Amino acid sequence: MILRIFLNIALALTAQAEEFKFRIENFEVRLELKAPPDKEMKLDVHINGKLRQTFSGLGRGLGVVKQKEKEESLFAADLDRDGTEEILLRTKLPPAGGGVWAFYWDREKKLFAHSLNENGDRYIPVPSGASVELAEGGELRISSNRNGKPKLYRWQGKRFLEK
Repeated sequence: MILRIFLNIALALTAQAEEFKFRIENFEVRLELKAPPDKEMKLDVHINGKLRQTFSGLGRGLGVVKQKEKEESLFAADLDRDGTEEILLRTKLPPAGGGVWAFYWDREKKLFAHSLNENGDRYIPVPSGASVELAEGGELRISSNRNGKPKLYRWQGKRFLEK
């Protein structure tokens, strides 16, 4: 019994990992998000079974984005309906709150690239306690309890722009 409790505690303290698979063009893409306790998260991108990219410094912990009837931290969605999916990730960025990260497919390089918001940041800031929802048509809504009015962002080409 004591050993079982110890194992459960040890498992709770080890790294979290999420995995997601989808296809882009003729490529099979596997995303592996690694979230070690008390360390920065990283996202590994495997294309056709080979590790091709690693994005690091993504925060310390996962948040969720509501999409249709699901809540996910990491997923792919065709935000601009061009037939190619973008990657979205919501993380916690202590102490101030969190962020939504977006990555788009660079057709020439056959790799993903960081999306920059209109301020040049690599993520959209999300206040602590705010909810994030991805609506039809690629609109991102960030609702904060502080001011009551959600911030709206629309995917334009290779980034989210505030409406």
